[in-house]
Amino acid sequence: RNEDTAKQFRINTSPLSKQLPTLVLFRNGQEVMRRPVVNNSNKLVKFNLTAESVISEFDLNNLYNECKANPLKKSKRPKEE
Repeated sequence: RNEDTAKQFRINTSPLSKQLPTLVLFRNGQEVMRRPVVNNSNKLVKFNLTAESVISEFDLNNLYNECKANPLKKSKRPKEE
């Protein structure tokens, strides 16, 4: 566990926490969404953590297609000797 990162993203890492695992989607360095979410009453909203629910909830198929259509340009690094 990385306590500093958990604090930065407000994730409770205690052994009894229902926030683990927490999945966070970032876009351009900014958090877009996370699961499970904490509602206005500071209660966790249940999330069924299956491959299908993650793909659907995070819209990963469209995100994948977007990334394929707009690949990052490779940076030119000097070759190490």
